[in-house]
Parts: sequence; C-alpha cells; structure tokens
Amino acid sequence: GDAILKSLVSVNPEVLINCAGVVDSSAQPEDNLTMTRNILEVAHEHNGTLRRVILMGSAASYGLLSSADELPVNEATQLRADSGYALSKKLEDEFADRFAQENDFDVVIARIFNPIGKGMKARFLIPALIRQLNAVQHGQAGEVEVSRLDSERDYIDVRDVARAVRALAEAKTLNHRIYNVGSGLATSNKQLIDAITRSMGLSTTNITLLESSPYKEPRLASCADIRRLTEDTGWKPSLSLETTVEEIVNER
Repeated sequence: GDAILKSLVSVNPEVLINCAGVVDSSAQPEDNLTMTRNILEVAHEHNGTLRRVILMGSAASYGLLSSADELPVNEATQLRADSGYALSKKLEDEFADRFAQENDFDVVIARIFNPIGKGMKARFLIPALIRQLNAVQHGQAGEVEVSRLDSERDYIDVRDVARAVRALAEAKTLNHRIYNVGSGLATSNKQLIDAITRSMGLSTTNITLLESSPYKEPRLASCADIRRLTEDTGWKPSLSLETTVEEIVNER
C-alpha cells in the first residue's frame, strides 16, 4: 500500500492502469484479489488528479458457459470460473465492480480474451506449435500434436489490446464499467495450425495432426462480443490473426 501511495503522490496520474498480476495456472484465488484491493483502496483515498482506474480482467472469469447460446460472450454473462487463475480473476473482477459501486469510484475492467504477439513465452500454444512445425520442416518429426483440433479461442493482438486500453483511458465518460477486449472471432486450433503453416511456407499435406484428447473441450468463452467497447469508444481490432502469426513465426 505504501509503495502504491508513494507512486501516486510522485506521478499524480489522471488514469491508473494496473497490468500487474499472477497469470500462471498455479495462482491462488486470493492472489490477484489482494493486489487489486490494495490498489483500489489506496487510489480511492488518494486526493490527487486521479479520475479512473483501469484493471486488466480476463475472459477466464466467465468459466464454463451454460450453452452455445451464450456465444459470442457479452459482459452480462454470468461469471462461473471455479478454480485457480480463472477463479482468481473472477474474484478480482467482482470485488472491483462492487468497490466501484459502493464508493462511487470510476473503475473500468477490461476483460481480455487471448492476447498474442511477438515475445510470447515458449509455454504458450502458438510458440509450441511453431516448435513442432519447425521439427517437421527439418525432417525431425512428421507429426504435430494438439489437445483438440476443434478447440476454439478468441485471439487478439497485444497492440490492439493496448489501443483498447488507451481508448478506455482517454474516454471522458463511459457508459459501462466492464468491457470485453477481443477480436470478435473464434479461431480453432486447426485454423491456427493452418495459419502458422502458411506463414512458414509449409504444405499441410505432409503433416499428420494428432489430437491428444478424445474428448471435446468444455464450452468456454471462446468468442467475445465486442460491440460495447466499439460503441462506447470507437475502438475495433485492426490487426488480423494472419498478420500477428506471421510476425511471431518470423521472430523465431
């Protein structure tokens, strides 16, 4: 708390954007909640020029969907996350929303779907697929393994995420407290692999695709309804999946 207050007094910002948090699957439910509580309580007590706090939420908060009718997922969809990182973000999200209402404090939650871009850590799906396809390209393997070819996610370039957050920061007034940040498109693992192979100049005819799971993935928040953000700020995604994938491929 003291470190946060010191920074606020030193910088005296108009908008505070919190990008800090625990993002791995081992996150305890209280991890992100504790950080957010500290930030909001100190920010609310600070009597400087601060007019808005923007928090990085996550589509993981939605958890399992009740039916396909909830796709694309809008911000009013019930949050059903129940474990690990996803529950941690759900609790953070709910606390921030409640804190804002009770204290008449301008807090905005950007629920980010699946950000991708150059510099991704090796453990993420796209770098893992590139490694496997590199092995195929160099004759070290003939197969690419993925959990399910039909699993889908909404991938959004990190630069588009940054532009969305900037739009939320610069808006004088906002009609809502919670905004989805995604592409508005669901991309399957098969489509993702196809995009990577095209970027690498590979032919899919010589590649065997293996699924490690015989079971279809539970229904998750795999596609964002982004109309609210577009209507309130004018923001919309500007970078295609193909463009981002090609950049990730070219850096490796």
